[in-house]
Amino acid sequence: MMRAIYSMAACALVLIATAEQVQGGMITNGSFETGDFSGWGIVDLSQPFVSLEVRADGYSPSWGLFFSEATDGNYSATHGFDGIDPGTIRIFQDIGVVDPFTDLLTFDYRVGWLLGIFPGTPMDRNLNLNVYQSGSFGTLLGSHHVMTLPGGTNNTDSGNLSGMIDLSSYHGQAVRISFDAHVPESQTGPAFFQLDDVQLSASSASPVPEPSSLALLGIGIAGIGAARRRRRMKQQDTIA
Repeated sequence: MMRAIYSMAACALVLIATAEQVQGGMITNGSFETGDFSGWGIVDLSQPFVSLEVRADGYSPSWGLFFSEATDGNYSATHGFDGIDPGTIRIFQDIGVVDPFTDLLTFDYRVGWLLGIFPGTPMDRNLNLNVYQSGSFGTLLGSHHVMTLPGGTNNTDSGNLSGMIDLSSYHGQAVRISFDAHVPESQTGPAFFQLDDVQLSASSASPVPEPSSLALLGIGIAGIGAARRRRRMKQQDTIA
């Protein structure tokens, strides 16, 4: 009986710790509500159309492109997705070791572009979520396509979109996630990009405990105390 109670209690403690880990997550400043890139690293073009910044709601680079509006809070990360020089605009963060309870990355994004207003057909632009070995951009572990801005097309506002990336293939690895916006040609936009509400949680396949299960297993913890009290009472009766 005692062995069963101890086993139930141990399971309860593990599941409670797991639940706390799921709630805590591993993303710092995922909604950019500090008003800056605290917790993040950034790489911008040397001559961007719009500089990479965290901005309050209500910003637009004009050209009929949308006005920024955060999906969580009042701030979001924004950039021009265009510039005089080609290159890759990056918003990245080292998130630590991916495990079954932090293997689903979700985020909100919004894009506007005018790639068909100048003569000729510019090349497509791509937004990818790239996963690197933690600490540098030296080792690319995987690339996940998020969106393509087709050359020669115009769309001043995609509306709010949600992305979901399964990171389960990186279990046990310390990784860096990077939202990489690749600009293949110089000044063939303009365009505008917004990122907000970046979160890590457990994928649907991960065994996240239900509150009712935790409550039932918690009974086992209480049972340990009761069993100990009964044993002490028996010992006292025997001595008497």
